[in-house]
Amino acid sequence: MFPEAKILNKIKIISLGALILGALFLSANQTSAALNLPQTPCDDEQVDAILPGFGVSAHITSNMELEKGETAFTYGTDNNSFVTASAGLITFHPNLLFDPASNAGSLVKLYAFNATCAIVFGFGPVSGADRDAPLQAGPNTVSYNTTNNQVVFNNGIIHQIFPNLAPRYVWLEVWDGKTSPDKQATYSYLIDIQNVQNPTGSVDGAEPPGKRPVLIIPGITGTELLNSSDELIWPNIPRMFFDINDQFLTENLSLNGNGDSVQNIKVGEIIREISFIAPEIGINKIILDSFFTLINSMILEGYVIDDSLFFFPYDWRIDLDTTKASLNQKIKQIQGLTGFQKVDIVAHSMGGLLVEDYLDTYGQDKINKLIFVGTPHLGAPKAAKILLYGDHMSIPWLEEDRIQEIAHNSPAVYQLLPNPTYFDNFLGYVAPYHIFKKSLYNYTETQDFLMAKGVNTNLLSMSNQFFDKQLFNQDFGGIEAYNIAGCRTATQSAYRYGIGNNSIGSIGYSSGDGTVPLVSADHVNIPAPNKYYLRNGSHAELPSNPSIRALILGILSDNIQLNNNISNNTSFCNFKGKKLTWRSPVEVHIYDQNGNHAGPIPGGFENNLPGVDYEIIGGEKFIYIPTDDGNTYTIIGLGEEEATIDLIISDIDNGQVTTTTVYNDIPITNLTKIEVVDGQVNYDYEGDGGFNILNADAVLNGDEDKDDEPPVIIVKFNALTQDFEFIASDIVDPDPSIICSETECTAMDQVGNSLTINFWKSLNKNTSILSLIQPVKALFTTNVKYKKGEIRSIKQILTSWGLVAMLDYKENKDSSKVHIQEKGKKAEMETYEGLKFLQLLIKQDMISIEIK
Repeated sequence: MFPEAKILNKIKIISLGALILGALFLSANQTSAALNLPQTPCDDEQVDAILPGFGVSAHITSNMELEKGETAFTYGTDNNSFVTASAGLITFHPNLLFDPASNAGSLVKLYAFNATCAIVFGFGPVSGADRDAPLQAGPNTVSYNTTNNQVVFNNGIIHQIFPNLAPRYVWLEVWDGKTSPDKQATYSYLIDIQNVQNPTGSVDGAEPPGKRPVLIIPGITGTELLNSSDELIWPNIPRMFFDINDQFLTENLSLNGNGDSVQNIKVGEIIREISFIAPEIGINKIILDSFFTLINSMILEGYVIDDSLFFFPYDWRIDLDTTKASLNQKIKQIQGLTGFQKVDIVAHSMGGLLVEDYLDTYGQDKINKLIFVGTPHLGAPKAAKILLYGDHMSIPWLEEDRIQEIAHNSPAVYQLLPNPTYFDNFLGYVAPYHIFKKSLYNYTETQDFLMAKGVNTNLLSMSNQFFDKQLFNQDFGGIEAYNIAGCRTATQSAYRYGIGNNSIGSIGYSSGDGTVPLVSADHVNIPAPNKYYLRNGSHAELPSNPSIRALILGILSDNIQLNNNISNNTSFCNFKGKKLTWRSPVEVHIYDQNGNHAGPIPGGFENNLPGVDYEIIGGEKFIYIPTDDGNTYTIIGLGEEEATIDLIISDIDNGQVTTTTVYNDIPITNLTKIEVVDGQVNYDYEGDGGFNILNADAVLNGDEDKDDEPPVIIVKFNALTQDFEFIASDIVDPDPSIICSETECTAMDQVGNSLTINFWKSLNKNTSILSLIQPVKALFTTNVKYKKGEIRSIKQILTSWGLVAMLDYKENKDSSKVHIQEKGKKAEMETYEGLKFLQLLIKQDMISIEIK
């Protein structure tokens, strides 16, 4: 109990009760100009109120100090409804003081003063000896009926008040539920029942001292997920190691076609790091440090978990439009727990998209500083790769197919796809196979391509609605916003498909963080001085990267200091390296000068080389190694069976191919060893250590490496030999090879693209017949009539699916008539002067004709 003369000196933090006190609250150094509160003659008596008959403090917590008035009424937005009065019924609404979902421990009590400011009654939720026990606040209401002197809690319990107590002022007190003595506070409100008034206005921004709370939001796969039995499913590293094919993941984490979880999945904690310790089998490995080091650094800077440092774990599989409501509740919870009106946010990867979606719906008034880290503002092509082929997510033993199965019905993965603006800035990311066509698909064509590949069309359509918001382009002017993007690490940005568009033939790289291309991570409506770029960072570990960690702490403390790995401009984001494509049965390993490894390991795959990108898709190996990071890499290919393989090595300068070296049809056995080091390919066929330098079949310049189209085989009739001739032609290679037997011809260009045709032919005195079997079926006949050794007439007929062509030459008219009929089209007829022949052009899946 505080002596009245010492009230101003003793108050460390004033309660809402003290906030109502006219003499205290309206003192010059505590007044909030925007918040006006009614006054009563009994305001001072709230501070030292003694419970009648017990001689103890009437406060819920008697030994607490009282809180600053500026923190009152900061949760609710409608202060004018805190107290309502109707037909003699006065009702208090404590939910305007606290977030009921996050302050379950908060309590409420009701008392009354008479006209002389003495407590005349007090009630809790029950009668008898516990009648003064408090009621949990939450969403409860407390009402006093002035006509019959009844107090009613919303749980239905009624307390009778005797008329001779003559209450004049009703006093409601709420405790915020905090257990730490230096943080406890009560909030009180005194109402004159003859003149009921509400506070007006709102708190003008005054906040408590100390560190502003920081909320860390992880990206996709960054939160633990548990099943209904509380078993950890994601990421259960030991089970991934021992479980065959990791089927437990899809059994628990699969979603239905609408993007809803099939099983009851619970959200655990954010994933600070992923490690696997199994001494019995000699494994002690930190796989991923996503937030562990950042959190420890923040703790060293004075942040306290659940006091000034908070985390937002969430189900990363589901629609971000659903998750943002939970984020809103989390921010409100932090406001209620700390008294701060605004929080600082650090959002990694997809967590940044979630925050953008939150801001679009709930506004900016609850956020002070916002730090995006590696956010794919325009999406990431790798999301499409995950939908079609899966990913091991940096976990060595994870089966990629399980991630593909989970991703198939995950709305969040579709929301990570490149949006239409990505195409405006980077043209696209899928290059289809097409004869003589090299352009990337546009946005609509890409969506059609994905649907043809069997993705969830419903979720793909939903993602379009998400993209339509253009969240990256919203005005962040009300927030102190920062954007940190990784660069100079080779990042998958395009996929060129091979023949038939059934498999990826090559991967294109651009500058980025290994997952998000810089063109996406940098595209956000934030002023250039607040944009920062980290070189040589790994996407999954960006928050704990030493340079980014220091930058985050500097931003939060208004003391930004940059090192050589961080810059405000992209001048150092260019990168150089080599791209290697290994085609067929060969196991490939990569080592740096320190013995660090990327490649297959027993039961899985690892990549301990941060600057190296290594993908295995459909048995093909796609590898990128940097040549400007000061490291030396050795690539070793081990033959797996008796066969031939192709090796294509391209030099990359800031995403552009400068030269490509091609090695075709390298013979291998399961003993063969191939080494690539310092740009030289060494070849040991028998695996006995006797290496020879392997000579290249071709060296291409610039975009010639994009020649993934086989040659065209041209078939012409030689009237002198009365036989068919086969010639190869290619759009890039000026001299493709062709080898023919009596029933087969194979044409190959310098890159290794090939086309094989199968046929049989019949050569008679006057009529020659060629029957094509593969890759298209056609019958080509030529009848030649001679007289005295001179050609008098020629008749040629080609019949194929959807095409009939005839040529008729008459020597006496010295003209050739040509008739062409394509299925569904009008017949064409043309007469040419002189002797002409039909010439067939056989492509991979079609046949056409020329007149020569």
